[in-house]
Amino acid sequence: MISGHRQLAVLTDTELSELSERVYRAVVRLFDAATVIFGQMSQTQTWIPEYEEMKRRSAVLMAAGREQNQLHGEISQIIRERREEADLRARIGAALGNAMTDEEFAAAVVIEHLDQADDPMKMEN
Repeated sequence: MISGHRQLAVLTDTELSELSERVYRAVVRLFDAATVIFGQMSQTQTWIPEYEEMKRRSAVLMAAGREQNQLHGEISQIIRERREEADLRARIGAALGNAMTDEEFAAAVVIEHLDQADDPMKMEN
Protein backbone atom coordinates (compact mmCIF):
# COMPACT_ATOMS: atom_id res chain seq x y z
CA MET A 1 0.00 0.00 0.00
CA ILE A 2 1.51 3.35 -0.96
CA SER A 3 1.87 6.17 1.56
CA GLY A 4 -0.90 8.28 -0.02
CA HIS A 5 -3.15 5.24 -0.05
CA ARG A 6 -2.64 4.91 3.73
CA GLN A 7 -3.51 8.56 4.22
CA LEU A 8 -6.71 8.12 2.23
CA ALA A 9 -7.60 4.99 4.18
CA VAL A 10 -8.01 6.98 7.41
CA LEU A 11 -10.87 9.00 5.90
CA THR A 12 -14.44 8.05 6.71
CA ASP A 13 -16.68 6.61 4.02
CA THR A 14 -18.50 9.94 3.74
CA GLU A 15 -15.25 11.87 3.43
CA LEU A 16 -14.00 9.45 0.77
CA SER A 17 -17.22 9.79 -1.22
CA GLU A 18 -17.03 13.59 -1.07
CA LEU A 19 -13.35 13.57 -2.03
CA SER A 20 -14.08 11.19 -4.90
CA GLU A 21 -16.72 13.56 -6.24
CA ARG A 22 -14.45 16.60 -5.95
CA VAL A 23 -11.52 14.86 -7.62
CA TYR A 24 -13.77 13.55 -10.41
CA ARG A 25 -15.01 17.08 -11.08
CA ALA A 26 -11.42 18.33 -11.14
CA VAL A 27 -10.50 15.67 -13.71
CA VAL A 28 -13.39 16.69 -15.93
CA ARG A 29 -12.55 20.40 -15.63
CA LEU A 30 -8.89 19.82 -16.48
CA PHE A 31 -9.66 17.70 -19.55
CA ASP A 32 -12.39 20.12 -20.65
CA ALA A 33 -9.95 23.04 -20.40
CA ALA A 34 -7.40 21.12 -22.46
CA THR A 35 -10.09 20.36 -25.05
CA VAL A 36 -10.90 24.06 -25.38
CA ILE A 37 -7.24 24.80 -26.01
CA PHE A 38 -7.05 22.00 -28.57
CA GLY A 39 -9.95 23.64 -30.39
CA GLN A 40 -8.13 26.97 -30.39
CA MET A 41 -4.98 25.27 -31.61
CA SER A 42 -6.83 23.83 -34.58
CA GLN A 43 -7.63 27.38 -35.68
CA THR A 44 -4.13 28.78 -35.11
CA GLN A 45 -1.11 28.71 -37.39
CA THR A 46 1.50 26.34 -36.02
CA TRP A 47 4.43 28.68 -36.65
CA ILE A 48 3.36 31.52 -34.38
CA PRO A 49 4.50 31.76 -30.72
CA GLU A 50 0.93 31.64 -29.41
CA TYR A 51 0.55 28.13 -30.81
CA GLU A 52 3.55 26.92 -28.80
CA GLU A 53 2.14 28.54 -25.65
CA MET A 54 -1.22 26.81 -26.22
CA LYS A 55 0.62 23.54 -26.76
CA ARG A 56 2.48 23.94 -23.44
CA ARG A 57 -0.70 24.88 -21.55
CA SER A 58 -2.62 21.94 -22.96
CA ALA A 59 0.22 19.56 -22.03
CA VAL A 60 0.19 20.84 -18.44
CA LEU A 61 -3.60 20.49 -18.23
CA MET A 62 -3.49 16.96 -19.65
CA ALA A 63 -0.72 15.91 -17.24
CA ALA A 64 -2.66 17.35 -14.29
CA GLY A 65 -5.81 15.60 -15.51
CA ARG A 66 -4.02 12.26 -15.72
CA GLU A 67 -2.58 12.74 -12.23
CA GLN A 68 -5.99 13.61 -10.76
CA ASN A 69 -7.52 10.67 -12.64
CA GLN A 70 -4.97 8.36 -11.03
CA LEU A 71 -5.85 9.77 -7.60
CA HIS A 72 -9.54 9.22 -8.37
CA GLY A 73 -8.73 5.60 -9.23
CA GLU A 74 -6.99 5.13 -5.88
CA ILE A 75 -9.92 6.65 -4.01
CA SER A 76 -12.36 4.46 -5.93
CA GLN A 77 -10.28 1.38 -5.11
CA ILE A 78 -10.41 2.16 -1.38
CA ILE A 79 -14.18 2.66 -1.57
CA ARG A 80 -14.57 -0.61 -3.50
CA GLU A 81 -12.39 -2.51 -0.98
CA ARG A 82 -14.39 -1.15 1.95
CA ARG A 83 -17.67 -2.17 0.33
CA GLU A 84 -16.35 -5.65 -0.41
CA GLU A 85 -15.09 -6.01 3.17
CA ALA A 86 -18.43 -4.85 4.59
CA ASP A 87 -20.26 -7.30 2.33
CA LEU A 88 -17.95 -10.15 3.31
CA ARG A 89 -18.24 -9.23 6.99
CA ALA A 90 -22.05 -9.24 6.68
CA ARG A 91 -22.12 -12.60 4.87
CA ILE A 92 -19.80 -14.25 7.36
CA GLY A 93 -21.63 -12.68 10.30
CA ALA A 94 -24.94 -13.92 8.95
CA ALA A 95 -23.53 -17.39 8.44
CA LEU A 96 -22.19 -17.46 12.00
CA GLY A 97 -25.22 -15.68 13.42
CA ASN A 98 -23.22 -13.18 15.44
CA ALA A 99 -20.96 -10.16 15.35
CA MET A 100 -17.26 -10.87 15.01
CA THR A 101 -14.14 -9.37 16.47
CA ASP A 102 -11.52 -8.07 14.04
CA GLU A 103 -9.43 -11.19 14.71
CA GLU A 104 -12.34 -13.51 13.96
CA PHE A 105 -13.09 -11.55 10.81
CA ALA A 106 -9.45 -11.75 9.66
CA ALA A 107 -9.48 -15.52 10.19
CA ALA A 108 -12.78 -15.85 8.33
CA VAL A 109 -11.38 -13.81 5.41
CA VAL A 110 -8.39 -16.16 5.17
CA ILE A 111 -10.72 -19.16 5.16
CA GLU A 112 -12.95 -17.50 2.53
CA HIS A 113 -9.95 -16.83 0.27
CA LEU A 114 -8.66 -20.39 0.71
CA ASP A 115 -12.10 -21.75 -0.18
CA GLN A 116 -12.21 -19.58 -3.30
CA ALA A 117 -8.71 -20.67 -4.28
CA ASP A 118 -9.78 -24.33 -4.04
CA ASP A 119 -13.01 -23.79 -5.99
CA PRO A 120 -12.35 -24.75 -9.64
CA MET A 121 -15.32 -22.63 -10.74
CA LYS A 122 -13.69 -19.48 -9.30
CA MET A 123 -10.14 -20.15 -10.46
CA GLU A 124 -8.85 -17.86 -13.16
CA ASN A 125 -7.76 -19.29 -16.48
